Amino acid sequence: MTGNKIIEIMQKVGATQLSETTDLLYGEVISTSPLSLKIDNRFIITENFIILSALCKEKTITITHDTSGAEVVILWRGIIVGDKLRLIRLGRGQKFYAIEREGGLTI
Repeated sequence: MTGNKIIEIMQKVGATQLSETTDLLYGEVISTSPLSLKIDNRFIITENFIILSALCKEKTITITHDTSGAEVVILWRGIIVGDKLRLIRLGRGQKFYAIEREGGLTI
């Protein structure tokens, strides 16, 4: 499923040959509002160029109890300043797809 989503995004930004247009990069979150990332200590990109995967967004579920009502549980948190992200560069740098945070999913 995730692989299909990545290919779909690559097609939307006009990628023709994957070897020419994609790279695995690492970035650090330097701001969350507005979102900006420092890539490989070389340059900064803003939210206009970033696509966040579901693993980089906060995920919650609601658990309903018979007696005490509902409870919202955070499965994993969203990104915060200082997080290190794995990115795929698409379309010769026109978009960057944030795959996940280094260190996995944490609360």
